[in-house]
Amino acid sequence: MAVQPARARVPVEAPEGMPIHASDPTAYHRIMLIAFSVSPSGSDDTGSVSEAVAAAVGIVRASGLPNHTDSMFTTVEGTWAECMEVVRRACEAVGSF
Repeated sequence: MAVQPARARVPVEAPEGMPIHASDPTAYHRIMLIAFSVSPSGSDDTGSVSEAVAAAVGIVRASGLPNHTDSMFTTVEGTWAECMEVVRRACEAVGSF
């Protein structure tokens, strides 16, 4: 599975109230990597959770954020708000199974 390319980072000024280190012009303000894993509390008639996992991975892929899925985690790159929105939606998708 190919890793999607990272988006270009643009140094920015720190907003009012941010820690002093965030004002460094070379800092990539608010860009993070988050690795997460979700699984359903149940399974289908065969004991498989593949449909639930596929739904979560589909949410991540549709987000357009750079991401990588391996055997343990899915890693997403973006701002805090972007990453947490993807995690929330993936959890909700899996919760419907």
